[in-house]
Amino acid sequence: MKNGFYIAEDGHYSPLIIPHDQNGAAHASTVIRMKDYSHADIFIFIGVATRAAGVITLESCSNMTPSVHTELAFNYYVSTAVFGSASDDIWMPVTKLTATTGIVPGAVGPEAATTGVTYLIPLEADMLVQGHIGFRLNIADPGAASIGCAWAILSGNRYSVNAATADV
Repeated sequence: MKNGFYIAEDGHYSPLIIPHDQNGAAHASTVIRMKDYSHADIFIFIGVATRAAGVITLESCSNMTPSVHTELAFNYYVSTAVFGSASDDIWMPVTKLTATTGIVPGAVGPEAATTGVTYLIPLEADMLVQGHIGFRLNIADPGAASIGCAWAILSGNRYSVNAATADV
C-alpha cells in the first residue's frame, strides 16, 4: 500500500445522525459496533449556528439495543475554519473533558456564536466499558434551529489475525 489511509480497504464509514434541523427533540445515533476496530474518529458538524442547549455526549453500549449504556469522558477538537479559506484545515488544540459533561456547543471558546463548526472526537476501543461492544452519540435538543449531522470513521486492525478489539 502506498502512503495514505484508504477508508474502503482499511476502515469503515458510518453515518450517525443525518443532516437535519435538530430542534424539537434529542437525537441518539444507532450503536456503532467496534468489533475488529481499535479506533473511531467521530465528526459532528453544526452548520447553521451552535446552540449551547444541544449538549453532545458519548456513551459506551453493552449491545445494539443498548440494554446498558454509560456516558464517557472524552477529548475533542474543534474547527471553525471556512472551507476553501487559507486556514480550512486547522483544528484547535485538544479539549480534555475530565467528566461526562459532554461538549456544550458554542458556550465558550472559538466556536461561540460561529456557524460551520466541526467537532472531532477520537475514540479508542479500550475507552469503552469492559464487556461493551460499541458506542452511541447523543445530541440534546438545542432548543432552537440548529442544522447538523454526524458520522464516524472506524480504523485499526480490521483484517488482522490478532485484532486488538476481537470482542471489546
